[in-house]
Amino acid sequence: MTAGGYNSGGRGFRALLNSDLKPTFSESVYGSYHTVSGIYYDDSLGFFSIARHGSGHATYSYSWGKSSDDFRSGKNKQTSYILSTRVAEGWQIYFTQEVQFFIGSTTHLIPEATLDLQTLYPSTHKSNKFYIYATVDGGVAHYMLSEQYVADSSTAIYIGVCETDETQITNLQVNRATRLGDFREFTEHLTDSKPHGLDLSQVTTDDVGLGLLENKSIRNTLVIPTFKEVFDGWYRLSHQGTKPYPAIPAETATWTYNEATDAIRNTTNSVGLVGMVSPDDVAVGDYDFITG
Repeated sequence: MTAGGYNSGGRGFRALLNSDLKPTFSESVYGSYHTVSGIYYDDSLGFFSIARHGSGHATYSYSWGKSSDDFRSGKNKQTSYILSTRVAEGWQIYFTQEVQFFIGSTTHLIPEATLDLQTLYPSTHKSNKFYIYATVDGGVAHYMLSEQYVADSSTAIYIGVCETDETQITNLQVNRATRLGDFREFTEHLTDSKPHGLDLSQVTTDDVGLGLLENKSIRNTLVIPTFKEVFDGWYRLSHQGTKPYPAIPAETATWTYNEATDAIRNTTNSVGLVGMVSPDDVAVGDYDFITG
């Protein structure tokens, strides 16, 4: 049974009524928006309905089957996109060139690759997050995806992340990564005292691949005396161009030590050279003396 007419927008419509006299087709105009919904039948498709995608960028159909039993079951057997204003983005991650991968003291070549999320994760590729790794399996290097973040190991290293929504890949980040033992260069480790579960306070040379290094005992101990020890142990002298020495004996008694400032000074105002020498058993560095 069919009924026809015109709506207030001037657009014609026709309703197909089922056995319960409920319309299964409608056409509406809301301002500049035109929507169509309903149940149709085609010899090749059987019963199918048309709907607009929630994004507003595509129209698609639900296929219910070819028999009345299929139609009554209300189970969608196939979804097909009829029209879209967006080009399909796909679910592929492309690596377009060979990359050298050094791990386990061996250099590998990871070949060009395409990772198809829809094939690898047929039921979970939408609205999900995937972690990308470079890994070696049986001596062969390749890329690997995981739905869970996994700590680096002796055969795999984390290199990036991929995020998806209901229709496409929305975020893809892949970085070159290096690691020395259990250490990586990533900035997130600056605020993490235990990256990958590693307690840095317990790190040994084995953790960074330097297990052959040894801590040797101290061979020589350098003792630098205090200024007070210098004052008590050094010889005083005054010098002139010719003998006898000292030139002015009284000058040797004018050396003083100031405990408050930890300084040694000589207040003699003389044309002679006033100085100090270290005994042979005291090895010290250079000292600056200020005359006054």
